[in-house]
Amino acid sequence: MLNIISNYIIYLKETHKLAISIHFNPSSSLFLPLADAFSELGLNMHTHPYCYFIKNDRKQHRRCLRNQAAVLHRCKQSTSFVGTCHAGVKEYVYTIRSEKELLGFISVSGYRGKNRNVHPLFRTLSDSPIPIALLDTVIPPLAIMICEFSKSLHLSDSKNNLFHRIICYLEEHFATTSLDELCSVFGYSRSHISHIFKKNAGCSINQYCNRLKIRHAKHLLCETDFSVTDIAFAVGFSDFSYFIRLFREETGITPLVFRKTFQPSQKP
Repeated sequence: MLNIISNYIIYLKETHKLAISIHFNPSSSLFLPLADAFSELGLNMHTHPYCYFIKNDRKQHRRCLRNQAAVLHRCKQSTSFVGTCHAGVKEYVYTIRSEKELLGFISVSGYRGKNRNVHPLFRTLSDSPIPIALLDTVIPPLAIMICEFSKSLHLSDSKNNLFHRIICYLEEHFATTSLDELCSVFGYSRSHISHIFKKNAGCSINQYCNRLKIRHAKHLLCETDFSVTDIAFAVGFSDFSYFIRLFREETGITPLVFRKTFQPSQKP
């Protein structure tokens, strides 16, 4: 089922150019298994470069998370709606709800709101109207598929609960988090969190965050025409040379070669 969901999202992105992200409800009993299952798909964040730019600032990222909490609250009353975040990005939201609880929501983002932001990346947002009629047709089936998939999941093993909570947190905060921040959020010592994470992930927290940054950089290289320098900054690297080195270690090629090889417009 997860493969079907992934293929459907790819179809929507390629056919209708929709910027789709999926956000699960932290209060849901299935939050951890859902977030864990979907983590490899990289769908938990708005992927427009402007959103990356905003979230690379810790203070702005906190506002994004507060906005997400407000969206979840509104989902309790509405099945679908259109809203604008604090950074001026408009989005269409559709609720994912099982028979028992609110599982989360699907967002279709990347539309320019009535914000007078003059940042170059803001101007790359679409100024077209949100295609509500289309979204009301193609997004509900996606929500149904996710609900059906959730029925096959089970609550996480309690002994790995901390690890999965950290993983879910890093999926949202990989560009700006630190070990000290994780200690503050989860209430454990540096040594305990480091030990639990490395035991389960097989790598350090810093290495894992770098992998997430490279994963999102690959997406931006394929989906945008922004410079490699801008992409490196957008995903959380302040040292461009370090980004190039890690990218080559992870993929075996440079970012420019990766773009030429995998960007859809470059394919025959």
